[in-house]
Amino acid sequence: MTKTWLKVRAELDKNIYPKGRQATGAQMPTINLRRDLFHGE
Repeated sequence: MTKTWLKVRAELDKNIYPKGRQATGAQMPTINLRRDLFHGE
């Protein structure tokens, strides 16, 4: 915990994922991505 009572939780994902896969144009709108105001480019 920080001085402002912020709690951070992290979990290790031990799954193995194939390399080199790319999303199709039809899949892109379904991916849950949000740009951040800080370096959102």
